[in-house]
Amino acid sequence: MADGILGLGSGQASTLNQELIDKLKDAERKSTVEPIENRLDAITRVASEDGETSDGEKLKLAAITAKANELLEAVEPFYQFTSSGTTVFDLKSANTTGTSVVFDAASESSLNTGSTIVKVDQLATRDVYQSVLINSANLENDINDGELTIAIAGDDGLFSENYTFNTANKNYEELVTEINYNANITASLEKVSDDSYRIVIKSANSGEANALKISQSTSQSLGFGTTSTAANSYTSTDIPSTGSIVIDGETFTLDGTTESYQDLATKIDASATFNASYENDKLIISRVDGAEVSVTQDDFNFGLASSKNGQTIQAQNLNATVNGVEYDISSNVITVDGGLKITAVEANDPNDPNDYSTISIEEDSTYVETYLQNFVNKYNELVELVNTELYSADSPMRDTDSLRTMMESIKDKIFKNYGENGEFNIFNLGLDLDKSGTLSVDTERLNEVIADDYESLKSLFFDSYGKDANGESQTIMGLGSELKEYIDALDGFEGILYTYEERLTERQETLEEEKEKAEKALESKYSLLAQQFASYATIITQMESSFSGLSLMIEQSVASN
Repeated sequence: MADGILGLGSGQASTLNQELIDKLKDAERKSTVEPIENRLDAITRVASEDGETSDGEKLKLAAITAKANELLEAVEPFYQFTSSGTTVFDLKSANTTGTSVVFDAASESSLNTGSTIVKVDQLATRDVYQSVLINSANLENDINDGELTIAIAGDDGLFSENYTFNTANKNYEELVTEINYNANITASLEKVSDDSYRIVIKSANSGEANALKISQSTSQSLGFGTTSTAANSYTSTDIPSTGSIVIDGETFTLDGTTESYQDLATKIDASATFNASYENDKLIISRVDGAEVSVTQDDFNFGLASSKNGQTIQAQNLNATVNGVEYDISSNVITVDGGLKITAVEANDPNDPNDYSTISIEEDSTYVETYLQNFVNKYNELVELVNTELYSADSPMRDTDSLRTMMESIKDKIFKNYGENGEFNIFNLGLDLDKSGTLSVDTERLNEVIADDYESLKSLFFDSYGKDANGESQTIMGLGSELKEYIDALDGFEGILYTYEERLTERQETLEEEKEKAEKALESKYSLLAQQFASYATIITQMESSFSGLSLMIEQSVASN
């Protein structure tokens, strides 16, 4: 443009300036560009906070699409609540009593109706061992005390799966780390007082099949292994004149006339295989390797009983009865028919026949009213939203025919008759429609239908099966599936809302192109006009200058006469 040139002349030339061009340009823009901008604004605008302007056509369409999808979600429970085909009519409620077990299920709807009675005799536990106390000052020292062998019982209970850990050049933390490499055993080094620790070894899982047996190759300071202790107490007067005890194939004899039980303990302890002592009138025997002691002959009737050193909890199975069926399993979790998960948490009192836990599963029709009311609410919201655009003079929606078609189709599907013989509709099963077109739930009528004719209510929403005029089998869609299918397709390919949005996008793109062309044309026109005005101003200024000189000559000539 000729900015800086226009308006430099004097006289009449000064009227051909930029201000005049801007006024002419603005006036023409109002009739060429602004109408296009207004049409674009009607498509793309966002409502102002003060409420003076509302959303444009694009946002209005998005709101209607979202509300239609809410109606779709509201009808789905009456057609297919989950991917497994469960509907709102399949929902159940559960009531429980007792504290010995916890009941759980992925879905209550999948559970069989009826009661389940559970009595727990004992919980499944896992083996837990603890070592002797380890002074914190010795934690970093190498143990260097032979091998530690941990055997796992297995399903056959034979302890044939063995894992051996050498303590040479390992401190306590390193030993624990190596034990934990086995998935069936867990170990930890736990601080049990301000200055002492214990190694705690557990079976990874509960039950007798996961029981552990720990043995040691030497008399280790860790304190694991098995010891046999005489069950009875004896005094020197009880010593028989002669007798023998056979321990793991080794025979030890006693001449009661000259030897005491302490002498027998000394003989056993002298063996490379055993450690033995006589303390507080009891004979105590253990193997050096920590394995269980086996006594095959006992003339002295010591009544030796083995015990596992360091064992704080012994592995055992869950013993429980579920509806009269006895369970003896390694886990505290039982899953019965229908997917009911029962987790035992405490044993019942064996002396109290009324101490047990129960769960009662019943069909729960109260969900139907809740979900039906939600469906009615979403339908009314969609009707109100669409009617606002159809009957408002200020609505930006241009394709009102598509909206009318959509609502007519939705209403046709909701209000039509269903069932094999067309005998069911929403009005005879608990819904009402007022003169304004608002749908409502007649709670009293609905409850009567639920109580007396529940199957008819299901038949309204579910597909039915019959024969066509030719006697061929056919599927007659119910309200749930028919409405779901229609709404689901609205914003799908070539659906009404999908097509509306496509046309709206095309219209927006066309208007943006038209606006760009109009602005370019306007800019070009007034750029050329500015150049023309600059040329005209120069010519006018020259003419005014020439006329001024001629006028002066005429005035001088007149004055001389």
